[in-house]
Amino acid sequence: MPSAFVSWWLDWAALPDQQNWARLSIELTGNATVLDCDGNRHIFKSGEAARNWLCEDEYSTLESIIDDGELTGDVSPPSGATDAELIISMRSMASKSI
Repeated sequence: MPSAFVSWWLDWAALPDQQNWARLSIELTGNATVLDCDGNRHIFKSGEAARNWLCEDEYSTLESIIDDGELTGDVSPPSGATDAELIISMRSMASKSI
């Protein structure tokens, strides 16, 4: 099912040396999936439960990381044509730290 909402999160504990990404996808049904940088999919019954899990696992939204000045605004989430390609680029050495 297509996602109604997608947001990108970074493991703030790994910054500034490494960027470990997670993608939060929330479906129209309200169910949520987190794809982490290890390629694991975590399934939740709600977006709120997924966001709480991410926060407990030391992730913050990309916007929060930029607003806090931990990274510059020119950082962008990884991309890939498939999830398999995406996972390869979800863990990288940070090159845009302040």
